Amino acid sequence: MMQGTLARIAPLLCVLACTDPKIGADSGAPSTDTGAAGLSKAVVMTSLEGVGALATVDVASGAVQDELVTISSDSEVVALGGEIYQLNRSDFDSVRVYAAGSWSEPNLEISLEAGANAWDAALCGGALFVSQYETDALAVFDPGTGVLSGQVDLSAWDDGDGFPEVGSMVVRGDRLYVAVQQLDRDNGWVADGGRVVQVDCEARVATQDWDVGPNPTISPLYDDDAKLLVQTGVYFAADGGLSVLDVGTGELSAPFVLEAD
Repeated sequence: MMQGTLARIAPLLCVLACTDPKIGADSGAPSTDTGAAGLSKAVVMTSLEGVGALATVDVASGAVQDELVTISSDSEVVALGGEIYQLNRSDFDSVRVYAAGSWSEPNLEISLEAGANAWDAALCGGALFVSQYETDALAVFDPGTGVLSGQVDLSAWDDGDGFPEVGSMVVRGDRLYVAVQQLDRDNGWVADGGRVVQVDCEARVATQDWDVGPNPTISPLYDDDAKLLVQTGVYFAADGGLSVLDVGTGELSAPFVLEAD
Protein backbone atom coordinates (compact mmCIF):
# COMPACT_ATOMS: atom_id res chain seq x y z
CA MET A 1 0.00 0.00 0.00
CA MET A 2 2.79 2.41 0.89
CA GLN A 3 5.76 0.59 -0.54
CA GLY A 4 8.72 2.87 -1.11
CA THR A 5 7.20 5.93 0.53
CA LEU A 6 9.85 6.36 3.23
CA ALA A 7 12.50 7.92 1.03
CA ARG A 8 10.06 10.55 -0.15
CA ILE A 9 8.14 11.22 3.05
CA ALA A 10 10.58 10.58 5.92
CA PRO A 11 11.66 14.24 6.40
CA LEU A 12 8.19 15.02 7.78
CA LEU A 13 9.06 13.88 11.31
CA CYS A 14 11.67 11.77 13.07
CA VAL A 15 12.39 10.77 16.63
CA LEU A 16 15.71 9.38 17.76
CA ALA A 17 14.54 6.31 19.60
CA CYS A 18 15.85 3.64 21.98
CA THR A 19 17.34 6.22 24.30
CA ASP A 20 16.37 7.37 27.76
CA PRO A 21 15.13 10.05 28.20
CA LYS A 22 13.46 11.11 24.94
CA ILE A 23 15.58 13.03 22.49
CA GLY A 24 15.08 14.77 19.20
CA ALA A 25 11.30 15.05 19.25
CA ASP A 26 11.47 18.27 17.26
CA SER A 27 14.78 17.81 15.56
CA GLY A 28 13.78 16.93 12.00
CA ALA A 29 16.19 14.53 10.34
CA PRO A 30 17.94 12.03 12.64
CA SER A 31 21.43 12.87 13.81
CA THR A 32 24.02 10.94 15.79
CA ASP A 33 25.65 14.13 17.07
CA THR A 34 23.60 14.37 20.25
CA GLY A 35 25.85 13.07 22.98
CA ALA A 36 23.19 10.51 23.91
CA ALA A 37 24.50 7.04 24.76
CA GLY A 38 22.85 3.95 23.31
CA LEU A 39 21.44 5.57 20.19
CA SER A 40 20.54 2.85 17.71
CA LYS A 41 17.51 3.66 15.54
CA ALA A 42 15.35 6.51 14.35
CA VAL A 43 11.60 5.93 14.38
CA VAL A 44 9.90 7.78 11.56
CA MET A 45 6.27 8.75 10.97
CA THR A 46 5.48 8.58 7.25
CA SER A 47 2.34 9.80 5.52
CA LEU A 48 0.89 9.58 2.02
CA GLU A 49 -2.61 10.32 0.72
CA GLY A 50 -4.28 10.26 4.12
CA VAL A 51 -2.61 7.10 5.44
CA GLY A 52 0.25 6.98 7.93
CA ALA A 53 2.78 4.32 8.89
CA LEU A 54 5.76 3.89 11.19
CA ALA A 55 9.21 3.02 9.90
CA THR A 56 12.65 2.66 11.44
CA VAL A 57 16.10 3.61 10.20
CA ASP A 58 19.21 2.00 11.66
CA VAL A 59 21.50 4.91 12.51
CA ALA A 60 24.73 2.99 11.89
CA SER A 61 23.86 1.18 8.66
CA GLY A 62 21.02 3.25 7.25
CA ALA A 63 18.89 0.11 6.86
CA VAL A 64 15.17 0.87 6.59
CA GLN A 65 12.20 -1.13 7.85
CA ASP A 66 9.08 0.40 6.33
CA GLU A 67 5.34 0.04 6.97
CA LEU A 68 5.73 -1.49 10.43
CA VAL A 69 2.28 -0.45 11.64
CA THR A 70 -0.55 1.66 10.21
CA ILE A 71 -1.24 4.91 12.05
CA SER A 72 -3.18 8.11 11.42
CA SER A 73 -1.77 10.45 8.79
CA ASP A 74 -1.42 13.24 11.37
CA SER A 75 0.84 11.86 14.09
CA GLU A 76 3.82 12.52 16.32
CA VAL A 77 6.26 9.93 17.67
CA VAL A 78 8.25 10.30 20.90
CA ALA A 79 10.81 7.94 22.46
CA LEU A 80 10.44 7.66 26.24
CA GLY A 81 12.12 5.15 28.55
CA GLY A 82 12.73 2.55 25.85
CA GLU A 83 9.18 2.76 24.52
CA ILE A 84 7.68 4.58 21.54
CA TYR A 85 4.73 6.86 22.21
CA GLN A 86 2.75 7.44 19.04
CA LEU A 87 0.29 10.35 19.23
CA ASN A 88 -2.71 10.33 16.88
CA ARG A 89 -4.34 13.65 16.01
CA SER A 90 -6.97 14.90 13.53
CA ASP A 91 -9.91 13.48 15.52
CA PHE A 92 -8.20 10.13 16.21
CA ASP A 93 -7.14 11.56 19.60
CA SER A 94 -5.19 8.72 21.17
CA VAL A 95 -1.76 7.70 22.42
CA ARG A 96 -0.38 4.27 21.52
CA VAL A 97 2.62 2.90 23.42
CA TYR A 98 4.87 0.36 21.69
CA ALA A 99 7.85 -1.53 23.04
CA ALA A 100 10.81 -0.50 20.90
CA GLY A 101 11.18 -3.09 18.14
CA SER A 102 7.80 -4.74 18.77
CA TRP A 103 5.16 -3.44 16.38
CA SER A 104 2.48 -6.13 16.15
CA GLU A 105 0.28 -4.31 18.66
CA PRO A 106 0.66 -1.53 21.22
CA ASN A 107 1.29 -2.38 24.86
CA LEU A 108 -1.17 0.35 25.80
CA GLU A 109 -3.63 2.66 24.06
CA ILE A 110 -4.92 5.80 25.77
CA SER A 111 -7.97 7.75 24.62
CA LEU A 112 -7.73 11.53 24.79
CA GLU A 113 -10.43 14.17 24.94
CA ALA A 114 -12.20 14.49 21.59
CA GLY A 115 -10.38 17.01 19.42
CA ALA A 116 -7.51 17.33 21.91
CA ASN A 117 -4.85 17.49 19.16
CA ALA A 118 -1.97 15.91 21.11
CA TRP A 119 1.37 17.62 20.56
CA ASP A 120 3.98 15.96 22.80
CA ALA A 121 4.40 13.42 25.61
CA ALA A 122 6.76 13.31 28.59
CA LEU A 123 7.39 11.09 31.62
CA CYS A 124 8.01 13.03 34.82
CA GLY A 125 7.41 12.33 38.51
CA GLY A 126 6.09 8.84 37.74
CA ALA A 127 3.35 10.18 35.46
CA LEU A 128 2.74 10.59 31.74
CA PHE A 129 2.07 14.18 30.66
CA VAL A 130 0.47 14.89 27.27
CA SER A 131 0.31 18.40 25.84
CA GLN A 132 -2.89 19.12 23.91
CA TYR A 133 -3.23 22.02 21.49
CA GLU A 134 -7.01 22.27 21.69
CA THR A 135 -7.29 22.42 25.49
CA ASP A 136 -5.99 24.74 28.20
CA ALA A 137 -4.39 21.99 30.30
CA LEU A 138 -1.86 19.18 30.24
CA ALA A 139 -3.47 15.76 30.62
CA VAL A 140 -1.80 13.49 33.20
CA PHE A 141 -2.03 9.68 33.02
CA ASP A 142 -0.79 6.66 34.90
CA PRO A 143 1.84 5.33 32.46
CA GLY A 144 1.18 1.73 33.49
CA THR A 145 -2.59 1.64 33.11
CA GLY A 146 -3.35 4.66 30.93
CA VAL A 147 -5.91 5.90 33.46
CA LEU A 148 -6.37 9.68 33.57
CA SER A 149 -5.04 10.82 36.96
CA GLY A 150 -5.28 14.60 36.72
CA GLN A 151 -4.31 17.67 34.76
CA VAL A 152 -2.14 20.77 34.93
CA ASP A 153 -4.17 23.95 34.47
CA LEU A 154 -2.53 26.31 31.97
CA SER A 155 -5.51 28.60 31.42
CA ALA A 156 -3.56 31.52 32.92
CA TRP A 157 -1.58 31.60 29.64
CA ASP A 158 -4.66 31.79 27.41
CA ASP A 159 -4.04 34.60 24.93
CA GLY A 160 -7.71 35.56 24.76
CA ASP A 161 -9.15 32.94 22.39
CA GLY A 162 -9.62 30.24 25.02
CA PHE A 163 -6.45 28.29 24.20
CA PRO A 164 -2.80 28.88 25.20
CA GLU A 165 -1.61 26.58 22.36
CA VAL A 166 0.50 24.18 24.41
CA GLY A 167 3.25 22.48 22.40
CA SER A 168 6.63 20.84 23.03
CA MET A 169 7.89 19.70 26.45
CA VAL A 170 11.27 18.97 28.07
CA VAL A 171 11.87 17.14 31.38
CA ARG A 172 14.63 18.23 33.74
CA GLY A 173 14.62 16.28 37.01
CA ASP A 174 11.26 16.76 38.73
CA ARG A 175 10.40 19.75 36.56
CA LEU A 176 8.61 19.82 33.23
CA TYR A 177 9.15 22.72 30.84
CA VAL A 178 6.33 23.48 28.42
CA ALA A 179 6.30 25.73 25.35
CA VAL A 180 3.15 27.86 25.27
CA GLN A 181 2.81 29.37 21.80
CA GLN A 182 -0.02 31.87 22.45
CA LEU A 183 -1.36 32.23 18.91
CA ASP A 184 -4.46 34.36 18.39
CA ARG A 185 -6.62 32.02 16.36
CA ASP A 186 -9.38 34.67 16.19
CA ASN A 187 -7.01 37.02 14.37
CA GLY A 188 -5.32 34.92 11.71
CA TRP A 189 -3.19 32.91 14.18
CA VAL A 190 -0.81 35.81 14.76
CA ALA A 191 1.58 35.48 17.69
CA ASP A 192 0.31 37.16 20.84
CA GLY A 193 3.18 36.23 23.13
CA GLY A 194 5.20 33.10 23.69
CA ARG A 195 6.27 31.61 27.01
CA VAL A 196 8.08 28.66 28.53
CA VAL A 197 6.20 27.46 31.61
CA GLN A 198 7.79 25.41 34.41
CA VAL A 199 5.61 22.68 35.95
CA ASP A 200 6.22 20.86 39.24
CA CYS A 201 5.58 17.25 38.21
CA GLU A 202 4.71 15.99 41.70
CA ALA A 203 2.38 18.85 42.62
CA ARG A 204 1.11 19.13 39.04
CA VAL A 205 1.04 22.91 39.11
CA ALA A 206 2.78 25.60 37.07
CA THR A 207 5.33 27.44 39.18
CA GLN A 208 6.94 30.07 36.94
CA ASP A 209 7.33 31.17 33.35
CA TRP A 210 9.56 33.13 31.00
CA ASP A 211 8.85 35.29 27.96
CA VAL A 212 10.87 33.77 25.09
CA GLY A 213 9.32 35.19 21.91
CA PRO A 214 6.62 34.25 19.41
CA ASN A 215 5.43 30.70 18.77
CA PRO A 216 8.18 28.87 20.71
CA THR A 217 9.33 25.27 20.40
CA ILE A 218 11.77 23.90 22.98
CA SER A 219 14.36 21.13 22.94
CA PRO A 220 16.92 19.92 25.50
CA LEU A 221 20.59 20.83 25.45
CA TYR A 222 22.33 17.54 26.21
CA ASP A 223 25.46 19.02 27.74
CA ASP A 224 23.65 21.30 30.21
CA ASP A 225 20.54 20.30 32.18
CA ALA A 226 19.89 23.91 33.22
CA LYS A 227 19.40 25.15 29.67
CA LEU A 228 16.85 24.73 26.90
CA LEU A 229 17.15 25.41 23.20
CA VAL A 230 14.33 27.74 22.13
CA GLN A 231 13.17 28.13 18.54
CA THR A 232 10.81 31.04 17.81
CA GLY A 233 9.03 32.46 14.79
CA VAL A 234 5.60 32.47 13.20
CA TYR A 235 4.69 30.88 9.90
CA PHE A 236 5.20 32.76 6.62
CA ALA A 237 7.52 35.38 8.15
CA ALA A 238 11.31 35.41 8.53
CA ASP A 239 11.12 36.52 12.15
CA GLY A 240 12.45 33.48 13.99
CA GLY A 241 15.65 32.49 15.68
CA LEU A 242 17.41 30.05 17.98
CA SER A 243 18.25 31.08 21.54
CA VAL A 244 19.18 29.41 24.82
CA LEU A 245 17.08 29.76 27.98
CA ASP A 246 18.82 29.22 31.33
CA VAL A 247 16.01 28.00 33.60
CA GLY A 248 18.21 28.48 36.64
CA THR A 249 18.77 32.19 36.13
CA GLY A 250 15.87 32.95 33.80
CA GLU A 251 18.27 34.47 31.29
CA LEU A 252 17.42 34.19 27.59
CA SER A 253 20.41 34.53 25.30
CA ALA A 254 20.45 36.70 22.23
CA PRO A 255 19.60 34.66 19.12
CA PHE A 256 22.66 32.89 17.74
CA VAL A 257 20.86 31.92 14.52
CA LEU A 258 18.32 34.16 12.79
CA GLU A 259 15.76 32.88 10.31
CA ALA A 260 16.28 36.02 8.24
CA ASP A 261 19.91 35.01 7.67
